[in-house]
Amino acid sequence: MTRLIDSTQETLLRRFVEGNVNDLEKEQVRAILKKVVDGSLSEQESETVLDILGDNEDGFEILESIWLNQPLGQALASTPILDDDASERIRGGVVKRIRISNTMGAAVRLGTTGFGSVASSLLKPLIRKNKWESRRQRRRRRR
Repeated sequence: MTRLIDSTQETLLRRFVEGNVNDLEKEQVRAILKKVVDGSLSEQESETVLDILGDNEDGFEILESIWLNQPLGQALASTPILDDDASERIRGGVVKRIRISNTMGAAVRLGTTGFGSVASSLLKPLIRKNKWESRRQRRRRRR
């Protein structure tokens, strides 16, 4: 059986994970990841690529964009069966992204609530000017 992923491409993927690639090499990595998505790699080669990517954020973003850009109606490759370590690593990456997303949503909610509280406390003296008058001023006005 002919291997589609050779040691040179594995080295390129490892350099990509380390962040030591130029734009042309990023396109080569993208081509490798496209092979994972379209199913032209064997299960073992797909597992190798996913193992090398590990928790690399950029790699999974490229994979996600390739999956999302698939034409409608095109059959997607079957998901390779991963060993326990690889599936746990991918699951951990997904859980991490969900937690980051939830944390950012909570930060935005707290920020808007905090801003609303500050804005209302700064505007109260301007809006309710009569409540801040002294008793003497109110008595004089009544007369």
